[in-house]
Amino acid sequence: MRVTTTLDLRASLEVVAACPAAALTRDVMNEQAVLACRRPGEGLFIEALDRELKRRGVTVPTLEHDLAAELHGKRQPLLAATPPRTLGILGGSYPPPAQSPSQGDP
Repeated sequence: MRVTTTLDLRASLEVVAACPAAALTRDVMNEQAVLACRRPGEGLFIEALDRELKRRGVTVPTLEHDLAAELHGKRQPLLAATPPRTLGILGGSYPPPAQSPSQGDP
């Protein structure tokens, strides 16, 4: 999985700050503070997760997920038969290279 869209946190917080508290409904948050504030990029969470997994020598196959479809209540089929990316390895390829048994948590 290659995360291609992330939340522009600054823009999202500006939307929330400008909205009267009584108007901050789930729909407003989903549409205006999340979907309307997306930008291209991998995002801080995935970058940090991938970095930590690499540091620990752990690989995790990932699958695609469409948050925008989920927020609109659309059922999501599996978007790929095999995980297109594995977090925790250089290059993010699949399948991951063979690893020796772990000697415990580094």
